[in-house]
Parts: sequence; structure tokens; C-alpha cells
Amino acid sequence: MLRYALTRAVVALATLAGVSTLVFLLMAAAPGDPARLAGRAGSRAYAVSPEAVAAFRVTYRLDAPLPVRLGKSGARFSTDATFRSGSGRLFPPPSR
Repeated sequence: MLRYALTRAVVALATLAGVSTLVFLLMAAAPGDPARLAGRAGSRAYAVSPEAVAAFRVTYRLDAPLPVRLGKSGARFSTDATFRSGSGRLFPPPSR
């Protein structure tokens, strides 16, 4: 019975890792620049300075290569720090 439970747990973790990686890669392949899209509010576009776009990319680590972002995303998720914050927010913004 223990062997069965361990096998199921390993399969569940592998499935979670695979789905998380697939979703991350699909989101990275989506058209558009997240830093530019953040400057939009609904259907209204705001004039966003290049410095603000660069700061957004640094804040949310969009300037890092894709494998680095994937690794850091998995590390944040696995440490459970993603779900806890002192501000009571479910997903706190990334630290600088």
C-alpha cells in the first residue's frame, strides 16, 4: 500500500511539473510584450515611457532568459513563498 501511495505521489508531482512548464511556455510564446500591455487600461492605451517599460521588465524579471525565468518560477512555487505574504495578498509582486 505504501508503494502504491508513493508511486501515485511521484506521478502527481511529475504531472504538476509538466503542466506548470507547459503553461509557462505557452504564456511566454503568447504574442505581445507584457511590459507594453501593462501600460494599457482596458481598451485605452497610455503613453508609456521607455524607462517605465524597462523598469517593468526588471521588476518582473522579463529581462532574464527564458530558462532562468522558468527555473525561478519553479523555485518560487516550490518554496511556498508565492502563496504567503504579510500584506494578505495571495500573489505578492516579485521582490527587487
